Amino acid sequence: MRRQRTRAIYCAVPRALRLLTFALAPLFFAATMTGCGIVGGASATKTPTSTATQTSTMTPTVTDTPTATPTPVPPTPTPTPEPPSAAADNPYLADSMTLAQARTLIVRIPRAGAASADATFLRKTTTMLADEGDFWLPIGASADTPVGAYTLTVRTYGASGAVAATRSATINVTASSFPVENIDLPASANQFLNPGDAVKEENIRQSVFRQYIPQKLWETPFILPVSGGVTSPFGGARSYNGGPVGSHHSGLDIAVDAGTAVRAAASGRVAYAADLYARGLTVIIDHGLGVFTAYSHLSRIDVAVGQGVRQGQQVGAAGSTGLSTGPHLHWELVAGGQNVDPSFWTYAGVAP
Repeated sequence: MRRQRTRAIYCAVPRALRLLTFALAPLFFAATMTGCGIVGGASATKTPTSTATQTSTMTPTVTDTPTATPTPVPPTPTPTPEPPSAAADNPYLADSMTLAQARTLIVRIPRAGAASADATFLRKTTTMLADEGDFWLPIGASADTPVGAYTLTVRTYGASGAVAATRSATINVTASSFPVENIDLPASANQFLNPGDAVKEENIRQSVFRQYIPQKLWETPFILPVSGGVTSPFGGARSYNGGPVGSHHSGLDIAVDAGTAVRAAASGRVAYAADLYARGLTVIIDHGLGVFTAYSHLSRIDVAVGQGVRQGQQVGAAGSTGLSTGPHLHWELVAGGQNVDPSFWTYAGVAP
């Protein structure tokens, strides 16, 4: 018999809510609950793997007459080639490039003898990584970034720190398709809302994302931190009680049982490990170059701020803390200060 799915509205994640007041509680709830999914609690059952039985066969042994073995001549050493740049498969910066909402783009330029470089995009300036003969940096556009043309400015510097060259390019942010769901909520839901706590949470997150490690700490494409069904995709928008569509979901909601091990999607350093108003117990990992992943609604945190973690290492256990009505993991990825779809970073050739 097919197992019935249990439907539950999961927690949401607020964006910038600085101008909201208690008088605007319904609208605040729409923004706060963005990113929750109506999910099924059933999980897949693994199929057992059969093991073949080995049968041994007796074979007569033949003894050969020993012969002299010539002394091997060592081969000529082959120079070990240098590994290619982590961003070598990406094109160099052009005068005009395209970046879809919720996606990332690698900005790459030749070093050309410069000592360092930085890039400014969406009002954020970030140091680029010097990698072999290139400078490069991942930038992102969130689901909430309006479609349009934006200026990217790249500056290179000489050994003295003086600006050697400045180059501008147009980044055309294009529309991505996101699902919209209509949700009816009881008036009693307003009792859980506190705009001041939501603003405090956003300030904490932004202070973490302003930290910067000028190194690439991850080594391979990212992995999913848990195994389960995606119950609320990245970028999903909601309309509550017939109101306007709110801001987009900032991560992926993955349904898992409480206590399920949550593992680091990539190697990095723990930048935050504490409780947040809406997201509950949260771990944020800094992967370098302005790339972060966040793991929220945990029932337990197993790491400490400043601790180095490797890909696949357990950082906590799934739960339902914060504004949540059921156990699940809310997983986010931030690049250049912008929340982007983390699932794309699990594909080889996308994550640099």
